Amino acid sequence: MCRAKKLYSEKELIISQCQDCKKVGIHLKGLLFNFEQNEFFNYAKKISSIDFHQHSFQFDDGEGRLILKTKDKQVNYCLSHEEFEDLKTGMQIALLMIETEKILSKAS
Repeated sequence: MCRAKKLYSEKELIISQCQDCKKVGIHLKGLLFNFEQNEFFNYAKKISSIDFHQHSFQFDDGEGRLILKTKDKQVNYCLSHEEFEDLKTGMQIALLMIETEKILSKAS
């Protein structure tokens, strides 16, 4: 069982990291996605480079949503503009928390 440390929490998004194996989990709307630390860094970098308006699709309800692929081809995120911005913000803050912890652990 992982000893998770919360890196970010807002609305329906929680990003945490196991203190032992360093895997990062993104818990969003009842789904939990796990990443090796390097995978998370790469995924966060990719997410931060996406322009919502260029890549979103108009759904039947009139709202634009962005579809983000996951490692499992049958499971995708489908996010509104606000949800996508929250995810980007959360991932950037989580990255900063991980980097800060690395620096602090080297200093002690």
